[in-house]
Amino acid sequence: EGDVDDSPFPAGIFPGGFTGVAAAIAWLTGLKKGAVLLLFNIPVLYAGFKKLGGAFIIKTAAVTAAVSAALDIFDFPFLIFGGEKMLAALAGGVLLGGGIGVIMLRGATTGGVDIIARLVNDKRPSLTVGRVILLGDAVSILLSGTVSGDISNLLYSLIAVYAAARVTDLVLYGFGGGKAVLAVTEKGDRVSQAVFQKARRGVTLIAARGGYTGGEKTLLYCVCRRDEINKVIKAVREEDAAAFITVFDAGDISGEGFKK
Repeated sequence: EGDVDDSPFPAGIFPGGFTGVAAAIAWLTGLKKGAVLLLFNIPVLYAGFKKLGGAFIIKTAAVTAAVSAALDIFDFPFLIFGGEKMLAALAGGVLLGGGIGVIMLRGATTGGVDIIARLVNDKRPSLTVGRVILLGDAVSILLSGTVSGDISNLLYSLIAVYAAARVTDLVLYGFGGGKAVLAVTEKGDRVSQAVFQKARRGVTLIAARGGYTGGEKTLLYCVCRRDEINKVIKAVREEDAAAFITVFDAGDISGEGFKK
């Protein structure tokens, strides 16, 4: 399967995104992988700051710095998996995708292609984060593959990034074909308008009363596609940060905006 001891790619599998390109450049130039990765991320972090806000970028910068440092700190030969490459590709992809998904759920990314994926997803919700990451990783792997010249390793690498993209989408959007949102709020009209304007989804408003306080409230009910759920929640939160929100899977959906 080829000697990968002197390769910049652990187990001979090319990492996708900026990490793969940084590893290839570091191997060719003798620079540190983490330093090259951090340098690549500076312009993308700046673009994300302008579009996604300061809090998001501060979290992402911290994660990016940690990943860059870990690339060099844990770069030990004995940590490289030496077993079956298919197992390495699938296990690595699942772990990577799960990690990216959890980080994004906490309001950050690992930088690089992940930031680009967030920017694209905000503009085109039909393109899920995982799909954009998969496209960016595939391009990166093709570039990295020119360094190695090993077609079998390139194919294993594509399997790994596909698994990562699928798991990222599963973590972010769930398994179901749709999502239903219930939000208890005291600002029903404002919240419903925000959901329609920002997520392009209609809502149903139901008069409700707090069981403990007895106060008048509004129960907002909204069904959306998986890739729209983050926009719906964001719209609710922006109008009423104290809203109580429940999200659950919606199975077979029919009606306006869905199948007839």
